[in-house]
Amino acid sequence: MLLVLKEQNGYLAQVEVNKMLCLVGDVAAEVSPNDAVPGWVVLLVELLKLGSNVLLYVVFLHGLCGTVHGVLLHLLGHVSVLDHRFPVRHC
Repeated sequence: MLLVLKEQNGYLAQVEVNKMLCLVGDVAAEVSPNDAVPGWVVLLVELLKLGSNVLLYVVFLHGLCGTVHGVLLHLLGHVSVLDHRFPVRHC
């Protein structure tokens, strides 16, 4: 019986397994959690995000001021036309 078992396993390939010495003391996750990010990095990102919109805000406010100025000139133009066409004088 042992002879039969020996023949069945006799045709397997000889494989050497090399084991390495692992000197890793601590195994950590690949991605760190959110609270592990330094606070100054978050502050820097927030400041850059705020600074990127400053030019957009300036252009928007400049356009808004121009629009308000144009509307006021238009209204004052209508008021001046009314003022010249219907003079009302009290003596």
